[in-house]
Amino acid sequence: MGREDFTGFRHHLRELGRELTENLLVLRRVNSTNELARRVLESLPAEAYPPEPTLVVAYEQTRGRGRLDRAWTSAAGGGLYCTLLLGLPGRQAPQRLPMAVAVALCRALRGLDAPCELKWPNDLMLAEGKLGGVLVEIVAPPGGGRATAIIGFGINLAGGALELPPGAATLPLRGGRQPTAAEVLAVVAPALRELPAWIASPFELAAAYRDLVRHRAGDPLRWRQGDEEVEGSYAGIDDEGRLILDTAGGRRLISVGDIMES
Repeated sequence: MGREDFTGFRHHLRELGRELTENLLVLRRVNSTNELARRVLESLPAEAYPPEPTLVVAYEQTRGRGRLDRAWTSAAGGGLYCTLLLGLPGRQAPQRLPMAVAVALCRALRGLDAPCELKWPNDLMLAEGKLGGVLVEIVAPPGGGRATAIIGFGINLAGGALELPPGAATLPLRGGRQPTAAEVLAVVAPALRELPAWIASPFELAAAYRDLVRHRAGDPLRWRQGDEEVEGSYAGIDDEGRLILDTAGGRRLISVGDIMES
């Protein structure tokens, strides 16, 4: 099944543009949508912070990256590669934002008949592998004031076993065809507009996250950060999105790092 070419990609996204966000930038090729969004943000004068919501979408990334500075495969026409610039509503927003983004995207993808689940902290998963990922960065404005989030996400739309990294998955076909980037973004963008409401409702956010997470009580997990690695079993997610891991040394609350499923 052929991929959408750049002309069709750009045309369909521009048709949706006014419905998606105040500012939409569609690019054929970029090193990283997050890096470009950061440069845009850094070019603004202090009085322009936070900017109006701005969405950067690329047909191809040459140096796409995910959490912990890992490379993200971003072949031309193979996925939806986006970054959203969004002013944050309050002091608690940075802590809750990664969890809110994960919930918003996972729910949106379920609306496309993709049985999406979350792998802590914010990997988008199908049963057969990783469908997408999220990278959230926070930038404080010069002189103080409301911070701006750089919300990057990638969703695999197409690609065979030779093109995608091991363990990756793509969106399932709908009616015998692959969804286009514009069709996926038309579902995802409205979900992201709900981020301020999710951030303002921490208990509802945590409950929604728990409903979507793929881990079950007692599941064996290995947690790693830097040179430290710990084995344990899944014991839940607390109200701040921290992983609760039961280990031989006792219960641990984990805010950052990676987990491997046994």
